[in-house]
Amino acid sequence: MHDHAPIPRLLFVDDDPGVLAAVKRFLRRYRYEVTTAPDGPTGLQIMREQGPFHLVVSDYQMPAMTGDRFLAQVAELTPVTRRMIMSAYADSEQLLAAINAGKVHRYLVKPWDSQELLAAIDDLLADYDQLTQQGQLADVSLDLKERLDDHAARLEAQGRQLQESNHRLRLLASHLEIVRDEERSRLARDIHDDLGQTLTAINLRIAAMLQSGPDLDPRPGLRELKNEIDRAIDTVQRVISAMRPQVLEELGLEAAFEGLAREARTRGGLDCKLTWDLQDRTLSPEIVTCLYRVAQEATTNVLRHAEADKLLISLRCHHGWCRLQIADNGAGITDAQAQAHNSFGLMGMRERVTRCGGSFSISQREGGGTLVEVQVPEQYEEAVA
Repeated sequence: MHDHAPIPRLLFVDDDPGVLAAVKRFLRRYRYEVTTAPDGPTGLQIMREQGPFHLVVSDYQMPAMTGDRFLAQVAELTPVTRRMIMSAYADSEQLLAAINAGKVHRYLVKPWDSQELLAAIDDLLADYDQLTQQGQLADVSLDLKERLDDHAARLEAQGRQLQESNHRLRLLASHLEIVRDEERSRLARDIHDDLGQTLTAINLRIAAMLQSGPDLDPRPGLRELKNEIDRAIDTVQRVISAMRPQVLEELGLEAAFEGLAREARTRGGLDCKLTWDLQDRTLSPEIVTCLYRVAQEATTNVLRHAEADKLLISLRCHHGWCRLQIADNGAGITDAQAQAHNSFGLMGMRERVTRCGGSFSISQREGGGTLVEVQVPEQYEEAVA
């Protein structure tokens, strides 16, 4: 984008208010004027009343009309407006047909990668600028055909990758369901085997004391009751801690991170350094949980797979945003590993960060090792319908 150019106007259409809120929060850092709409008909009304827009980005699966049909009508209203589908699911044949017909210029898979989204926006805005500067709107169809020919291989590849993306998302959903079932079973065992038996023992002890004679000293029985109650409290605390890390509730995020660093040193023998600068800021509970869970998953991956001996965990907040970095000097992650079907941990981290309105990346470090980088706002904003 050039400084003298007008502020680009972007319209995002999606029936998920959380996605719209996340996109708007993310693009707030850049010189974009972002308008949102919950469905195709509303988007068309906004186009007529508030247009023109430089770029229109639409989900594919929406109740009123699909994204390709919506963008086809956008093309009829303002042919020069660039058009992109951003969706996790789409009909591959219909999407390819829309691309080949010039109704859709680009396709992006959700959950979106921040750098890919920015690159796609920049490319499409450059197309828009060139078309409008040429002043040859009558020849738009020819220009589009030439550009589509240049990008045909990539667009067709994206269309073919769509089914693969859908398959990976189904695998992730199935994996999460299995994890939830295992967690429910474990909690049920804790409650039944530990807490249930402890409460039964307490009940029997009280019944025996009630039936004993008045001359019997109750103190030994009370001491045993206290021991049983302590065991019940431990079980309850263990169950609660499994649902949300107790250290977050009691001591806060810094202590929780120090616990992760301590575990890396004792369990993995790593030289682990923790750098911290929150500048006395108070973060939303959702952001606190997100940062901890990502750091926890990334640290666990280092201990299990990285073959590293050094680990750096860094968290800094500045100008309303938190930046978390986890870097190691191990074997490093490959592109194939980052995109593998069973990379459920990475997919879960990316989805958690996206829902908080942030960006997530994982890459090889120069000189060896892996770098996980996360940026999230300090305050979590609920999506407004």
